[in-house]
Parts: sequence; structure tokens; C-alpha cells
Amino acid sequence: MSARRITTQTQGPSEPTIARRRRSMGSFGESFVDDWELGDSPFAGSLVPGLVEPSTNEETLTTGTQAVIIPTRRSLILGRQEFNTRVVYGAAVTEANATFLWLYFHIGIVNVSTSGGYEHPEVWISIGHFMLIALLTYSFAAPSGAHFNPNITLATMAIGMTTVWRFVCYAIGQVVGGTLGAVAMRITLGWEGVTPAAMAACNVGNLNQPQALLCNTVLFHFLLSIIGGIAFDPRQARLFGPVLAPPFIAAAVALLMWASSKLQGNFGPMLNSAECIAISIAVGEWNGTEWISFVGPLLGTFLHSTLYILIPPSHQVMSARYRAPVLQPRYPESAESKHEGEHSSNAGGAVLTA
Repeated sequence: MSARRITTQTQGPSEPTIARRRRSMGSFGESFVDDWELGDSPFAGSLVPGLVEPSTNEETLTTGTQAVIIPTRRSLILGRQEFNTRVVYGAAVTEANATFLWLYFHIGIVNVSTSGGYEHPEVWISIGHFMLIALLTYSFAAPSGAHFNPNITLATMAIGMTTVWRFVCYAIGQVVGGTLGAVAMRITLGWEGVTPAAMAACNVGNLNQPQALLCNTVLFHFLLSIIGGIAFDPRQARLFGPVLAPPFIAAAVALLMWASSKLQGNFGPMLNSAECIAISIAVGEWNGTEWISFVGPLLGTFLHSTLYILIPPSHQVMSARYRAPVLQPRYPESAESKHEGEHSSNAGGAVLTA
């Protein structure tokens, strides 16, 4: 490991503090952190900005006689620092719960709106999903980021706001939770004789598959553009904050659902791969178009992440070079630069950076 040593003479934290920060060097040159310390760090991929403030504690550099290892780029991208903490696993369980509720009520909204009691079902579907997404986002943004969609989690990973490990944990939780939600709704509807249409199964309507793929690519790019401009732009985050962001994001989803509802038949957006997979599992029938729910958003993610990285929303006031949040050092740069250049023969602790 290529590293530089930064020494400190600063008084370290108390013994109880050091005891709570048990560290062990891993093969990637990082130090594992305790649950409470990792929990102080904000999840950059949350859809609601401002719910968790970043920690300003600089004791990570002033640890007395202990050595602190700043994680390598590969370690930060993979999320190795999250392997030994319950924070991410708890967030994944929260995502499973959120996706469970999302799928159950999503199917219910579509079912009741298309039952014949409403003259314009697409309008009621959009209104119902606006309320559902806003409420779920308010409820789950703080504990997990309120994704309940592996495509959203993948999109945040593409722009460096989510680690690979968190994406894996979230995706598993979302598919499992969504499947349980779909199965619960089928049981509610009576199980036997429940059709894919009654379960709001993903389909392309009268569109052919290339047309549906293009449509879902554009729709997901639109959704990511709204989320990126509201939740991930530092300036907009100060404007919208944790109160206004959820209804605006929910409004974007409702708008794209309404706009796509009459495209050559009964086409509905296929932007949540966990939703399409879960419903197909619960119904026990695959229509061969489920792949669009992954590939379409994947292409939309590629388009959005390319533009976001090359031209960040705040590019006018920020450095021209985009820096992924997961690569931000866990230790304040000001403290590092303050101690840089001190001699390694000092009696203080040491900081290694890869």
C-alpha cells in the first residue's frame, strides 16, 4: 500500500472513546468503524436532502497514539467500511419494508382505479401514486434514503453516492420486500383466479419492445433529472430541504405515469425492476418484457450519470471536476493539511492515506 504518514501531537480522545472506536486494518488499507461512528455520516444517496447532517468531529485525526488509516478509493467504492456495521443492513431491511408497502398499495391503487368506477383511471392512478410516494418518502428517507427501487439505488451508485455493497444489500431487500408485498396482495384478492392485470403486472401494451425500451429510457432519465436537481444539487437542497423534496419527486412520478398512460394502449411505465420481478413471481407468469424494467432504466441511468458527472447541477459555482461523495475522505481535509509536514518522530499518533 502506497501511503503517506501524518503525525499528530494533539491530545487524543479519552480511553472510553478509543474503546468505542475499535479499528482493525483490512486488506484494502482501510479501518473499520463502529456502528455509531458510521451512523454519523450522511447517506449521500438519500432522496431527501438535509435529514442527516455530516459529522464535524475531527477526533479521527487526533487519536493520540493510535494510527488511523484513511480508506483507499477502491475500498470506499466497494463499501468495505460498511461490511462490519449494522447501519447498512438495517437500512436494507428498511428498504425491504418500504418496497413491501409500495408494492401492496401500488397494486391496490391500480386495481381500484381500473375497476370501472372511475371515468379516467389514469388520473386517479397518478393521484394515488403521488400521495403514496410522498408519504413513503417522508417516512423512509431518514432511515434508508427512500429508494424502494433497485434502479434508483443503481443510479445513485453510478454517480458515486452509494457504495457497491449498499447497492447489493438494498437490491436484495427491495426484491424480497416487493415479492412479499405482491404475494400479500394476491392473497388479499383471493389468490385463485387472480389475473396479471388485477395484479398490475408490467406490460408494454400495444407498443413493441424497442418502443417500450426507448420510452422507459426517457422516462427514467426524466425522473433522475428531477431527483438530481432537487435532492443532489447542494444549492437546490438548501431551497427544497427535507420538507419540499418528497412532494416534488412524487409529482414527477405521477406526471410521467399520467403522460405515458395512453401510449398506444395500456402501456404503463416499467421503471422499477423489483416491482416487475415481484409481481411476476407472485402471479407465477412471465410475459417476456420484464427485462425492459431493468435495461430501460439502465440506459436512462447511463445518460443521466454521464451528464451529471460531466456537468454537475452546481457546475457554475463548483469545481469543474466532479468528485463522487463516496470518495470524500472521512477525515476533514483542513485537519489533514494542518498536520501535513510534521515529522514522523513526534510522539503523537499517525495517519496513513493511500
